[in-house]
Amino acid sequence: MEFTPKKEIAKQFLYLISKGEVEKAFTNYVGPQFRHHNPYLKGGEVDLKQFLIEESRKNPQMLIKNLRLIEQNDLVMVHSLVKKTSDDVGSIVVYIFRFENHLITEYWDIQQPVPEVMINRNGVL
Repeated sequence: MEFTPKKEIAKQFLYLISKGEVEKAFTNYVGPQFRHHNPYLKGGEVDLKQFLIEESRKNPQMLIKNLRLIEQNDLVMVHSLVKKTSDDVGSIVVYIFRFENHLITEYWDIQQPVPEVMINRNGVL
């Protein structure tokens, strides 16, 4: 079996989610004891999957642009720009994945909308 860095697994998982291939993403990359920490959904795999499927149906042009990926031990952090449509200003999303046996077993997402008017000259990217 070939070794795949966890950050590549996280990147592929997000890519499949952005393309509406939610079932494939979960089948290929999520472990049996998966749980997530989104405060607006129940904590199980089924609830998150259903939410992501609905989002991909509503936003078939969704783009997740990975800006930074950091891997440390069993954790991967992905700093991303997420746009629901090509005209969308987007949101900055930080995804944190915890792995066991090279499968995602825990997931956090923290989101900050990109403001139309930006005060900080450094921007958000």
